[in-house]
Amino acid sequence: FCYCSKLPDEVRKWEKDRINGAASLARMAISLAAKYSDENCSLGSYIIATNDINHKKCSMALSIAMLRPSTVPIVNIMKEFEKRMQLETKKQDIEKDLLNSLSSDGLKCVELGVDAVMTRYNEWESMKQRQTENTYTSKVFVVGTFSRSSTLKFIIEQ
Repeated sequence: FCYCSKLPDEVRKWEKDRINGAASLARMAISLAAKYSDENCSLGSYIIATNDINHKKCSMALSIAMLRPSTVPIVNIMKEFEKRMQLETKKQDIEKDLLNSLSSDGLKCVELGVDAVMTRYNEWESMKQRQTENTYTSKVFVVGTFSRSSTLKFIIEQ
């Protein structure tokens, strides 16, 4: 495929984001890919052969994916965006559909997370009620994280 080495400033700003987690960055990546997919990036572009997709022009989506190659949700969603761009011409429909897909998957993750936290909470409550003089159970239930994950934030808010 062909990827752009000279990218819009907004994409470079996204690349430097160290605040948001993968889910938020993937959502932003979809919007950026849709916004800049028609950009001409022939200046300073590189061609890499692959069997994945037959590209007619440099790919903004795959260029964005290469900025975060180890963040699987971003790479996967950008590959899907590019695949659909090769098949369809309505990038707004692609953007809307992929954002809806991420939202749906994100809600499923939040539901699973809430179930896991509530299971642990109920176990803690049960232990607290069975506490004797010879056992110790914390008086406070704590959920802690160093994660930047928006999914985890939604779980905790639930």
